[in-house]
Amino acid sequence: MRLRFILLQSLIVLSQIGFAQQWALYNTNTLFDSFENPSQRSFFPDSSRRYAFNFFIPNGGLTAKGNGPADLTIRNLFYTGNLQTTDIGLSETRRNNFIIDQNTYLFMFRMLRSVRYNREFGLSWQVRSDLDYQLTNQTFVVLNNYQQFSTGLYDNVFNDKGYGISYHQFSLSYRENYNRRLAFGAKLSYLSGIGYSKLSIQESDVRINREARSLDARIKGYYRSNFLANNFDKQLLVPHIRNPGFALSLSANYKMHGGWYVLGNLKDLGLIYWKRTPYLFQFDQTISLNNTSGNNAGSKIRKQIEDDILDKPSFDKFITPINSKAELLINKDFNNYQPNLIISKSLLNRQGYIAMVNTYRRNVFNASLTTGYSFRHTLEIGGQLMLKSPNAEFYLGSDNFFKSINTAKGVAKNDASIGKGYTAASAYLGFTIKFGPTLERRPNANTIPGIKSVFVPGFFDKLFRKKKRRKA
Repeated sequence: MRLRFILLQSLIVLSQIGFAQQWALYNTNTLFDSFENPSQRSFFPDSSRRYAFNFFIPNGGLTAKGNGPADLTIRNLFYTGNLQTTDIGLSETRRNNFIIDQNTYLFMFRMLRSVRYNREFGLSWQVRSDLDYQLTNQTFVVLNNYQQFSTGLYDNVFNDKGYGISYHQFSLSYRENYNRRLAFGAKLSYLSGIGYSKLSIQESDVRINREARSLDARIKGYYRSNFLANNFDKQLLVPHIRNPGFALSLSANYKMHGGWYVLGNLKDLGLIYWKRTPYLFQFDQTISLNNTSGNNAGSKIRKQIEDDILDKPSFDKFITPINSKAELLINKDFNNYQPNLIISKSLLNRQGYIAMVNTYRRNVFNASLTTGYSFRHTLEIGGQLMLKSPNAEFYLGSDNFFKSINTAKGVAKNDASIGKGYTAASAYLGFTIKFGPTLERRPNANTIPGIKSVFVPGFFDKLFRKKKRRKA
């Protein structure tokens, strides 16, 4: 067990697919943007072709972050995979945060249904992962070398908590203009659960006797998961119906007088029903070690956790919400300069971001600089380069550029002294092409998609204007 702790194994299993926020892709009218923000358009008459496809090239990347009072220990964990607690603070009561927010599109296809109302319809397959664990300094120390503690009783030192969830998301999306200023969009999804884990330790204490080389640790809480950390079923990575779920995203945007643009999302309002191997470990036990040196205590503690605490699970099917978010984007273009203010807040936990994306556009070339502030008190600086024509787009970027460089150097050199502060890594890329007939709206065009001899009102037009007629 390389990371020396079963919870950290859960972090790895749930984060194998890749992680990304990708703020600089918002309000770019890319295919990714149109699926993430369903009211956004991705086609433009007279220049775009009718169909857009990513040809199964993943649009996504990697972002992971760890921060807290044990920053050096976290860097060692990220860079070398080893647990090093020599310089860790034992009197610290704050927890260390491990956060993952992943979103990778494996399949994206979108078409323009009609020029009138700019109706667009899309299909997508994406993989999502959200993870948020908080671990104490003392947890790391006990699992590495408990003799760093002085003799005595320590209360509430293992009160760790957190959750991780990963799933496939298959979606149908639709958008249209209500009028020249207002547009609506929706995204309906079927979810196929891959992995879930949740830890909650409500009470804990440890009694240390360094002279007798003994340890007594009491832990009370529960651990819920649909997989065993040391025996993960790889078949769960394949889409299935054993852990089904559903989700809905709603979006609207409005072009104000004066050039201001506002976009709002209620994203991924949904649930997953976990009925495949739903393990529940409830425990209120004491782990005792006698005549044990600090060097081998960690392995013996892990062995007792696996043999005693995680020995006899119950099977209890359960339902969990996915990480729904509320988002707001405010923009005003100044010729080639496009600034976007983005506010994103999770509806289930404390996670959230405020990001400022500054984009300069010149012909097909787009360059973006992103400054983001996490509600976990971290500042992130990222960048993106994009080549975007009416019928093709390629981009690569990072939401945390400088931290990613330090992490790459640290991993390459196996040296935890590289960098300071919190540890993070982020990188993403994407590619899509539009094909088919060119969309035309000029009166002298040979064909105009969506124009028929009989006027057909749009979906949102019928929905809202019907209500108006009833009130009248």
